[in-house]
Amino acid sequence: MPACSLAELGIDPSGAACELAYSAPFRLLEDDDVALIRASVARHAHAARAGEVGAAILPDLAMRDPDVRDLVLAPRYLARIREHLPIPVRIHPMGTNLAHVNIQLDGMDVFDWHVDSSPLSVVVMLSDVLDEDGGTEVRDAQGRVRSLHYPGAGWAFVLHGSRVQHRARPTRWPERVTMVTSLLPCDPFVRDTKNLDLALQYTDPALVAQDYLTHRLQRLREQAAALSEASDDLALVATRLELVQLELADTLRTIAAARARIASSRPDADAPR
Repeated sequence: MPACSLAELGIDPSGAACELAYSAPFRLLEDDDVALIRASVARHAHAARAGEVGAAILPDLAMRDPDVRDLVLAPRYLARIREHLPIPVRIHPMGTNLAHVNIQLDGMDVFDWHVDSSPLSVVVMLSDVLDEDGGTEVRDAQGRVRSLHYPGAGWAFVLHGSRVQHRARPTRWPERVTMVTSLLPCDPFVRDTKNLDLALQYTDPALVAQDYLTHRLQRLREQAAALSEASDDLALVATRLELVQLELADTLRTIAAARARIASSRPDADAPR
């Protein structure tokens, strides 16, 4: 299955992180890596939560297990991913974005149609592949569905999930377990669209809000340093500041949503005043 561009799906690439819609399938994890992650999922499956999007979700496995974190942050992991992207990328620095695990057992709902807030991601299959069911489905601009098939456990696709609607393909497999790692363009002035709209459904709101805010503040420092280096070019600085302004507006809205979710999750939130 060859890689596909946004334009081939009829999706306008204007303002997108890159033109890629999805990559060809590639081997990301070796058998020992898959076994390590699967063992960790088994140990922490009790902490998985179900959101409105369906499935059981364990978004913070890398924060729970340092071995999983080390694997995802190992240079070889990113090196294999970079081969399938037209732009330089890095692993998204949010801990809750490193190893987001979706667990679907026979008869469970799937992670239904959605777009991601992170610009790009890599989705790796952790289950044995029994047939062509259990893949990832994507929609083109006309609503037509394409299926991305994983050749086996440890195989992955890079997905432009912020632009391409996608979902887990319904399956009758005994289980379907995938892991998603978010990616961020290395250029600090390619817009990071990350928000917590979905994450607040299935992640501890205080944990993910702090994780998000730490990332945003570090990103502001990186942007400020780059702006300082380009200060002789006022036109460039002005253009880049417009992007920073957009991201600050995103941050304010996202933090407000997190504060509301934290307030509503308190035990006394519904008690009479």
